[in-house]
Amino acid sequence: MTPHIDSTTGNWFIGSTDTGVHAQGPAGQDGTVAGQLQADWDQTDNTSVDYIKNKPTIPTVPINISSFTNDVGYLTTHQSLVDYALKSELFSGSYNDLTDKPTIPSLSGYATESWVGQQGYLTSHQSLADYALKSELFSGSYNDLTNKPTIPTVPTNVSAFTNDAGYLTSH
Repeated sequence: MTPHIDSTTGNWFIGSTDTGVHAQGPAGQDGTVAGQLQADWDQTDNTSVDYIKNKPTIPTVPINISSFTNDVGYLTTHQSLVDYALKSELFSGSYNDLTDKPTIPSLSGYATESWVGQQGYLTSHQSLADYALKSELFSGSYNDLTNKPTIPTVPTNVSAFTNDAGYLTSH
């Protein structure tokens, strides 16, 4: 729809005085449409005053997950379980369920526990109550000593000494 200027009132209008005015308003000083006008998103005639320039393209937003690209590799099917076993198929932990069991040799003829005890060997740990760990003893640091001697400060400059021998101090 193209706006028209009413020569009697000086206002613009869209439509026809015969079919009805769709919009109207005051004309500008140069005779163009002034004031507010409702823009029409669907207007395709770029010479119409209600045409919107530079409309952005509004993308279609997908509503189904299948419309997206699986760029991170999410699983889309169940993984194969060929390399897995049911827990009921695993080893029970019982020695009797083992295959290829080793042969345990007989201990016949070896020393028994009672024989070893009769020989006077230690059969239990001795008490360490009266002992201390080396880490609990002296650390080896001078600062950890008690009754330390007083060590005098030794001067590092000759001028700190008394010239009791009468050495020359100038020539």
